Amino acid sequence: MPESSPLMDGLSRAGHLAPVYLDACATSPPATEVLEAMAAGVPVLASAVGGVPDLIEHEVNGLLCDPDRSETFAAAVQCLLDDRSLAMRLATEARRQAGQRFHPKVIAARHLEIYREIIAVKKRPS
Repeated sequence: MPESSPLMDGLSRAGHLAPVYLDACATSPPATEVLEAMAAGVPVLASAVGGVPDLIEHEVNGLLCDPDRSETFAAAVQCLLDDRSLAMRLATEARRQAGQRFHPKVIAARHLEIYREIIAVKKRPS
């Protein structure tokens, strides 16, 4: 995720004004936006579609909702507004994981590892 982006800057500036990040897309939402919300320390509620479940572990670093059932989003938003300690716990873990698992340096290191493995396989005698 970038060090700074319009979404991340806006979420960071809004602070308490942005109590949750909600993405109710029925198709896969852009992973960058979910990651930026995580990195900004905003609790994430998102549709359990596409690659989102790879980023969000339900009730660990965010909440996943059924995209075909709007009431699951309403209940999740209400839950986070009512239970600020849960919201803070999810946001804190999301921010930690965003830095630990998805920081550009971590992703670059993973890519280098994959490239080295591919090169090593190609160098092996047939």
